[in-house]
Amino acid sequence: MYFSPHLAYFITGHGYGHGVRSCAIINALPLSTQITIISSLPREFFQREISRPFHLISQAIDCGCVQQDTVYIDKQATLATYAQINAQRETLITEYATLLQKLAVTLVIADIAPLAFPIAHRAKIPAFAITNFNWWDIYQPFLTDYPQYQHLLQQIATDYALATCALCLSPSLPMQVFPTRHEVGILFRQGAVKRAVIAQRLGLNPAKKWVLVYIGNYGLAGVQWEKLAAFNEFEFFGIEPLENAPANYHLIPADKVGLAYADFTASADVILGKLGYGLVSECLGLGKPVLFLKREDFAEYDCLKQRLLKTQQGIEITETQLRELAILEALQTLCARDYSPVTQNALDEIIQLINQAHKVI
Repeated sequence: MYFSPHLAYFITGHGYGHGVRSCAIINALPLSTQITIISSLPREFFQREISRPFHLISQAIDCGCVQQDTVYIDKQATLATYAQINAQRETLITEYATLLQKLAVTLVIADIAPLAFPIAHRAKIPAFAITNFNWWDIYQPFLTDYPQYQHLLQQIATDYALATCALCLSPSLPMQVFPTRHEVGILFRQGAVKRAVIAQRLGLNPAKKWVLVYIGNYGLAGVQWEKLAAFNEFEFFGIEPLENAPANYHLIPADKVGLAYADFTASADVILGKLGYGLVSECLGLGKPVLFLKREDFAEYDCLKQRLLKTQQGIEITETQLRELAILEALQTLCARDYSPVTQNALDEIIQLINQAHKVI
């Protein structure tokens, strides 16, 4: 009898970093594995990132963090929004457990929606978490200001405890909310240096230092981007339009001129942006330095920050420094050093563990 593995992947809609790393895993799985994705991320994103057949179910299964901008989290709105989703838990668990059984799903993976685990438990399907943090760790400090949501955190902990195993990406938070954990290292996309192609297609000067700008899709108002014009030794480029950007800022078009985003990272001399796992892991894998913006009220931040500082691969700047573009000295310092890339990618081990889980079923 032919066995056809069917993977259901629950992906948070909080930013695109979780989606990017999840898609890297999906692309590396055997083509014989059927893929169903449950996420509130847009279909267009998955169509760009995934190079194999998949089925998407558009559903907000968690809310991540409600952002005021790229720096500040609205803590009360975050907890209130997740409470609204959790209030529908019995309906969601029943509906999706029934659906997974109907689809003959053999393994559930979540990055990192708590409700995925009671859904899998109800359907009697093993479930992996693949992540470097979880929403319990992120939300827990919020209770200092909003203790009325303590019951919500208790429910999230109970849901996470139903995971068969957490594959913990490095660098990660302690992840003790998962009873069974397995460290798998750093997961990153491996880009290729394509400076000649990028220089030709975007008009960058190949003789100058290149800075890839990534502030995030939540934005940050009031940055004096026009001051980039004074940075004569640098060229800047990025996927986001910048207000009053000068001629030495080059916008990467939506089609990325036929290149992978990781190729732009690999071709840059330094990255200017906000810390997220995708940015940090990719820069560690490529040996690229990061000039990063200090973030508030997000537990993952210190973990990522310390990993970059450990190898002198990053410099932290304040919101004021970024808004005033007081960053020249930091850029020069980062560009003056050499950095050794991480050689061991967690992707192979993750795929091996997923395939083993299917064989055990």
